[in-house]
Parts: sequence; structure tokens; C-alpha cells
Amino acid sequence: MKKQTKRLWYLCAAVLIIAAEVIIAKYVHDDFVRPYLGDVLVVIAVYTVVRTVHPEGWPLLPAGVFAFAVTVEVLQYFRITEVLGVSDNRFLRILIGGTFDWKDILCYAAGCMLLAVWEMIRAKKMGLRNIEKETQPMKHIEVVAAVIRHGDRIFATQRGYGDFKDRWEFPGGKMEPGESKEAALVREIREELDTDITVEGLIKTVDTDYPAFHITMHVFWCSVVSGELKLLEHEAARWLDINENLPKAVDWLPADLEVVEELLKQAGVQA
Repeated sequence: MKKQTKRLWYLCAAVLIIAAEVIIAKYVHDDFVRPYLGDVLVVIAVYTVVRTVHPEGWPLLPAGVFAFAVTVEVLQYFRITEVLGVSDNRFLRILIGGTFDWKDILCYAAGCMLLAVWEMIRAKKMGLRNIEKETQPMKHIEVVAAVIRHGDRIFATQRGYGDFKDRWEFPGGKMEPGESKEAALVREIREELDTDITVEGLIKTVDTDYPAFHITMHVFWCSVVSGELKLLEHEAARWLDINENLPKAVDWLPADLEVVEELLKQAGVQA
């Protein structure tokens, strides 16, 4: 549940409880609902109002509400409305109260105990959700990538979309079911760069964990057969000299940086 949804839920609860309190104050004159249930609802109303502003966190909020309610009750013992000179103000007299009663504190305690149980239920649900997230297997993506070379230079592209927008990578993409790595790479380069390539040797297979998934990337040496490497999906592209500080030349994605390190290793160039 999103924060805004939680706030709306607590706001509705607060409005309903406060409305119930008003009805009790105006129309109920028995020996149970008005003196006892009304005081239980008071602390729940305070809790829901606070949760409207802070829908998450504060697991000790019920204790804070109880402390607040007891403080107000103790102030009644010292006739705070008379001290402040507002005893004639009906609204403040109802809000603060006029008489001290130990039974009121017991009712506040009962209400806050219900809130504490609610907080434990919330915490348990949150814990179960976190456990489910931790135990769910990480999504696995298998892709192919092309290191297109021309002499000592290699072709790199900048992502123009998604979570990794503006990061740099070697062009390529996902394999389709039943498709070989080489066929997938030829197809992806044609779709992304409007270029036909020949796939040469495998450079390395990289396994890297990202926050939301695990990627297996098969990286191949490639060369252009025909086409002009048009950017149909990427934001930008550069030819990078393998001998000129390749790891820091652009902001590489983690998996592609591992490929860069392998390229330097094969070329005998120190990073």
C-alpha cells in the first residue's frame, strides 16, 4: 500500500471516529458508552490523526498517544481550564476536559493496548512482505552483446531509456526462444543500428547482479559487413580507443565494465 493510500485510509478512519465521538457526546447518556467507550475512542482518534501525517514508522506511537492522553488528564486534576481562563469556552472545556478520573486513564490504556496490537499486526505483515521479497528468486536475464571493432577502436552506445538511461554499454539484447547467440546478436544489431555484422569469437560470458535482476551476458567480437551504424534506439555512440583509459572513457554499466577489463587484459593494456 502506497503512502498516499495509507494517509487516505487513516484520514477516513479519523473522520469516522471523531464523528462517532461527537454523536456520543451529544446523544448518548448511558453509564458505559459515554464514560468508557468514548475515552477508548479518543486515543484511537488521536492515533489515526497522527497516522494521517505519518502513515509509516513510529512503532511506539501508541505509547506516545497514551502519554499525551495521561498528560491531558493530569492537567484536568490541576483544573488547567481555570488556570488558563478558558473554563467558559465550551469547545476547549470538552477538548481538554474538566475533571480528573482514574477510570479515564484506564480507558486510555485499554485503547492504546488495542493500538499496540494493531501496530504488532502491521509490523508482522511488513516483516512477511520483506521475507517474501528476500526469498523470491531474482529475475534472470540472458543477453548477447557485440564489441564492434575497427583497428584499435571499439564501438560503444549510450542508453536512451529505462533505469540505466545515459549509461554506456556494448550494443545487443535478449535472445528469443530457440535462437542461437550468434543469430540473436545479428538480429539485435540490425534492429538497433540498422547494420549487418559478422560475429567472430566469444570474448567472455559475464554474470552480474543488478538491484532487480541477474544478467548473463555473452559478449562477442564483431565487425561490420554493411550499414552505417545508425542510432535507432540509443541516445549517443562513440568509437573508443582501447589504449586510452577505456574504463573511465564513459560511464559504463557494471556488466559492460567487466567486459572492458577483459578487453584490456586480452590486449595487454593496464587499466
